[in-house]
Amino acid sequence: MKKNLTLILGAFLTLPASAGVYAHYSFDTDYTDSSGNTNNGTLTDVGTVGNSGITTTPGAFKFGGGAMNFSPEKDYIAIPSKTFSSGAAAAYSFAFWAKKAPGDTGEAAQFDMVVGQRATNTFFISLTNNTGGSTNRYGLLWRSNSTTAADRQGIFTTTDDTAWHHYAVVASGTTVTLYVDGVSAGTVTGKQVGFTFDTIGEAYLAANDFDFNGQIDEMWIFDEALTEAKVTSLYNNNDPNSTFSGLHQSYNGNFSDSSGAGHNGTAAGGAAITTDPAAIASGSGALALDGEDGSYVSLTTGNPYGYGATNPWSVGWWARRQDIGTDKGMVLGVAGTTTDFIWMNDTFTGLRFRSSANTNFEFTIPKDTDLRHYALVADGAGNLKLYLNGQFSEQISGNTSFAFDTIGKAYPTSSLHYNFKGSLDEVHIYNSRLSDIQVQTLYDSEKPGSTTPAITKLRVYLLGGQSNADGRADPSALPTAPVNLQAPQADVDFVYKVEGGTVTRTTLRPGLTETSQFGPEVTLGRTLANQWSGVAGTRVAIIKYANGGTTQAVDWKGGGTATTTGDGPEYTTFQQTVTQGLAMLASAYPGATIKLEGMAWLQGESDAVASYASGYQSNLTTFITDIRATYGAELPFIICRLSSGQTNLNATYLSQVRAAQDAVATADRRTGIFSTEGFGLNGDDLHFNASAQQKIGSEFGDEAVYYQWMSQTFTATEINNGVAEPDEDADGDGQSNHREFLSTTDPHSGTSAFRATSSTASGSNTLQISYATTTTRTYSVEHLVEAGMTWETIVPAEVGTGGVVTKDITKTAARGIYRVRCGMP
Repeated sequence: MKKNLTLILGAFLTLPASAGVYAHYSFDTDYTDSSGNTNNGTLTDVGTVGNSGITTTPGAFKFGGGAMNFSPEKDYIAIPSKTFSSGAAAAYSFAFWAKKAPGDTGEAAQFDMVVGQRATNTFFISLTNNTGGSTNRYGLLWRSNSTTAADRQGIFTTTDDTAWHHYAVVASGTTVTLYVDGVSAGTVTGKQVGFTFDTIGEAYLAANDFDFNGQIDEMWIFDEALTEAKVTSLYNNNDPNSTFSGLHQSYNGNFSDSSGAGHNGTAAGGAAITTDPAAIASGSGALALDGEDGSYVSLTTGNPYGYGATNPWSVGWWARRQDIGTDKGMVLGVAGTTTDFIWMNDTFTGLRFRSSANTNFEFTIPKDTDLRHYALVADGAGNLKLYLNGQFSEQISGNTSFAFDTIGKAYPTSSLHYNFKGSLDEVHIYNSRLSDIQVQTLYDSEKPGSTTPAITKLRVYLLGGQSNADGRADPSALPTAPVNLQAPQADVDFVYKVEGGTVTRTTLRPGLTETSQFGPEVTLGRTLANQWSGVAGTRVAIIKYANGGTTQAVDWKGGGTATTTGDGPEYTTFQQTVTQGLAMLASAYPGATIKLEGMAWLQGESDAVASYASGYQSNLTTFITDIRATYGAELPFIICRLSSGQTNLNATYLSQVRAAQDAVATADRRTGIFSTEGFGLNGDDLHFNASAQQKIGSEFGDEAVYYQWMSQTFTATEINNGVAEPDEDADGDGQSNHREFLSTTDPHSGTSAFRATSSTASGSNTLQISYATTTTRTYSVEHLVEAGMTWETIVPAEVGTGGVVTKDITKTAARGIYRVRCGMP
């Protein structure tokens, strides 16, 4: 009997760490601290009143809806005073976007004070332009508590221009590092890093005119030393912990994200869905755009998504331009800026990519109105590839950082009207570098007239029982992210029949029950499809028949043979459904080998009565014998045990049925069972609710995969002798077979084990935990909260990469116990 679905491994110690965000000034509408720490600011406009303040002019801010605009009149924002101390444990970070005003470069602007203490000539961060002057400072100057001491300031060389740049000053121990646009720009060591601040936009003695001239946006202040990854995330997403999970805009009737990640679009102006076959690459629709300034699709985020120069990414899209010679070809980018765009143009060589760093890549493409597939792939090492109709075309090197928030538009539109005119379809954005084969496969799967990729093996799972197997759960309670389970799951076939209906084949989705609700099939199918997604040519299918209020004793009675002789009426209908379903699948996938992999069973409520409960063990045993006689002698059979919480049932007979289910599973080496204790129920105290049904489906899937692994890993003799049972330890290494299964180690080898390692550099508050992964398991990292002896998730479950993964962990306590948890995807 399987009792545990996760593997707990590893205990590690951290060094002291720090707490996180101290303040965040977004400057979208005012000067408040949006972190929730109430370190709010107040503008002092000492010159011409009204020329400093929040600007919402397009291009004058980086994220959100506005930025702080400072005129050079000693205007400033007062914020609560704070001191970060020096010493080995010192840690803080200042991160901000800054854009100097036109003319505010060179010798004329010696110091643009960004943040610091107004009443002293120490403690400041300044963008400095005094090259060739008496101080010969050029770039960014950080100063602690001394005007002269070399161990209390650092000078970093940066670009002197009037473009937006992101700066992050990170102090840790005796080291200060500057990052510009997400990339390290230098480090100074051996410093006394203590820092006091009370002002944004001004610092130094009040008599000096060193106030900031231009815009500042998204100032974050942290009482911790940010990792490079967090700095990059700030630069890309304005969130130190954010990652973009990719998207797929298919335009099949709406502007939603077909990837399930929830990055949906909102149409503006004349943007619409067209069903014109000439515009559609794949599916039922495409995005039609009229080229007007207000015609585009914005993505549902307050900030642009993006990637740094060292991040791999890929973008694929189909495009058909309506006009040539108008330059109306902006495919994707950030609206309202002159950087970050993919542009199909006529002025240059056909396709221009411009990075966040204002670097241009000029690719050659045909200038015509044909429907064609394009893909850009950045490898994170400075190379950008272009593919046309699935084939590699050209590679150019340079800064490949990129951000985007809009499809069909980029660049300001006040005088430059470049919005796309024509149609776009199947827009994909990935967090990874697609290989040549992956680009070719994407093109082949979406090109007009393409067929379903060849399926060579179909793994089929059977599902039966009574009303809880049919499902009485509300589909609106299914999650929409990270996978939209309310939508059809295109990678899983679903053959089903409800009472009075006909056998139907479709793709897996909720709503196909007697009551238009859902049962365990949704997450069962998703779990199994995830498990086999990396196996080329493999597809998952579920065949389901269930009917409420039916009994094992009569309705699902098994005669014990491969015929229907002696079988109950519901079991007979089930067999007819399976026969028709297998024929449908064989017709749909003529080149595939079809293999029945297991049977999931959710039934017993109607047998928890005086007349049937005592015979349930015998009846279920005979039923399983009949199932295997009909569908395969070694077919795994998985039982969902009834819950003691189903108090609508008689407690005595419910207990008797539950005990019978346990006894059947114990006696049969190829029958699994899992508990539903604590699973939620609807108000009738009989039917499992939406949360419970999702758990039940996942448990069915996990058990089915275990028994499939068991049959491949152990001999028939070992299985029959009980050596392969989930809770057994075949090799005596202290890890159960089930844990070996989860960690994908060898249960026959005492030296094959999952291992995690940890390391911490001296003086660092970052612990690195490393562990080997596979693409068929998920891995999460958890921390023990000793006060309540509970576990908190530090790194959410992620599918493995197939290689060693290293996670940076920052904690506040002097020590901690951590564990790596393996699970099914």
